[in-house]
Amino acid sequence: VEACAQLTLIEYCDSESESTGGNLTNLSHINLEEGSKLNRIIIQRINEQSTFNHLEKVELKKNAQFNGISLQLGGAQSRVESRGVIAGEGADFSNYSLSLGRKDQLFAQRTIQHHLAPNGKSNLLFKNALLDESKSIFSGLIKVDANAQNTDSFQTNRNLLLSGNAEADSLPGLEILANEVKCSHGATTSKIDEQELFYLQSRGISKTLAEKLIILGFFEEIISKAGSDDLVQLLRDLISDSFTD
Repeated sequence: VEACAQLTLIEYCDSESESTGGNLTNLSHINLEEGSKLNRIIIQRINEQSTFNHLEKVELKKNAQFNGISLQLGGAQSRVESRGVIAGEGADFSNYSLSLGRKDQLFAQRTIQHHLAPNGKSNLLFKNALLDESKSIFSGLIKVDANAQNTDSFQTNRNLLLSGNAEADSLPGLEILANEVKCSHGATTSKIDEQELFYLQSRGISKTLAEKLIILGFFEEIISKAGSDDLVQLLRDLISDSFTD
C-alpha cells in the first residue's frame, strides 16, 4: 500500500463443494508505506473436510495503520500464523480474530507482534467460541526490541466454552528489551453464563437460539472494529448464517 493511501480489502475463502476435501493456504506479505492505512477482512468458510492455513506478515512503516479482522467459520482444521512488524515510528498494528468451533474442529493460532521502532502501538484480540468437541490452541508473543522505546502493546485471548467436551489452550508471552514500554497480555477461558442462559429461556427463547445470541454478543467486540456500518452488519449476518450450516 503506497504512502498515504487508504484501502479496504475483503477476502473470501470458500468451497465450491461440500463433499470433497482439500488443503487451502492463504499466504500474504503486506507492506504498508509511510502514513498508509489498510482495513483487511478475511472470511473463511471452507467445508468440513478441508484444512485451511493462513500465513501472513504485515510490515508497517512510519505512522502506517493496519486493522485486520479474521473470521474462522469453516474447515476441519485451520492454522493461523500472523506476524506484525512495527518497523516505523508511530505505526499502529491492530489484529482481531474470531473462531466459531463446532463438531471436532481445530483452530491453531500463532501470533507475533514485533516492535522495532519507538512510539509504536499494537493490539491483538483473538476470541474463540467452542461448541461440541471443538478445540483452540493459541500461542502469542509480544517482542519489543531495545530501540522500540515508548511501545504500547496489548495481547488478549478469550475463549468461551459451550460444551463440556470443548477445549481451549492459551500461551501468551512477552519478550521486552526496551525499558520504557507499556505492554500486557492475558488469556481467559470460561463457560457460558448459566444465569444468562436461564434468563433468555425464561423469556420463551429456545436453548439453541439463546446460545446463538450469547455467542453473537461475545463476538460483537471484534465485529464492531470492521469500520463502516455496512461492514459491521455484513459480519453479523455471516456469523448468524453459519449457525444454520
